[in-house]
Amino acid sequence: METKVLEQIGLTKSEIKVYFALLELGSSSVGAILAKSKVPSSKVYLLLDRLVNKGLVTFTEKANVKYYIAESPNRILDYIDEKKQELDKEKKDIQELLPSLLARRHEISENKAKVFEGRKGIYSAYEDIIESLKKGEEMLYFSIGQENFEELWVRNFFKEFAIKRKSKKIFSKGIYPLELKKIITKGFKKQPLHKVKFTNFTTPTGIVIYNSKVLLLDWKNLVVFMICSKPISDNYRKMFEELWKNSKDQNL
Repeated sequence: METKVLEQIGLTKSEIKVYFALLELGSSSVGAILAKSKVPSSKVYLLLDRLVNKGLVTFTEKANVKYYIAESPNRILDYIDEKKQELDKEKKDIQELLPSLLARRHEISENKAKVFEGRKGIYSAYEDIIESLKKGEEMLYFSIGQENFEELWVRNFFKEFAIKRKSKKIFSKGIYPLELKKIITKGFKKQPLHKVKFTNFTTPTGIVIYNSKVLLLDWKNLVVFMICSKPISDNYRKMFEELWKNSKDQNL
């Protein structure tokens, strides 16, 4: 248990062995540390240097011989705090760098496709919607199917996505089969920047259209196909708008 926790904060198994040995030995020379920790002699100096740099070990010199001492275990909390400060700084640096990195990103070229798998894949595909659309732009979609709304994680997923979409002020229009009207009106309530219509026509399911991209979602197998093609997205958009004209309004 102790070893696992210390590994989680960034110490290696060998570093932990040396640190534990020093806790028990007190002030010790390298020879005693080797005997107690049983780490390879070729690595012991490197391990000790790492622990010194992490502030968990200090040393003194007597007659040109170094004696190492384990700092109090309380020092581990300071080490964690220092790591957190470093991570916060790194996060800030990355946030400042993001615009430059995004500008360098090679977007999917015309008539290319990507495949996303699993729940994380679905999250990544929908994150692309948020990243791709600007304030005031819109996404169009067809219902994902009643059986999928029965999944709790799916409902929670769409609630989280709606928050991101509204935060960026992205408009959303969806078409659902009439039999889903009760579920949808109850589940979504009123949402700004969001409008749906219901139809008796047979409609495709699991399709999202935005910019020059189309997402085709297989919710049963958790697979998303992303197609980047203006002609294809235009065709889907025309189909959507035609069905939209002939469907019944329902503001949410």
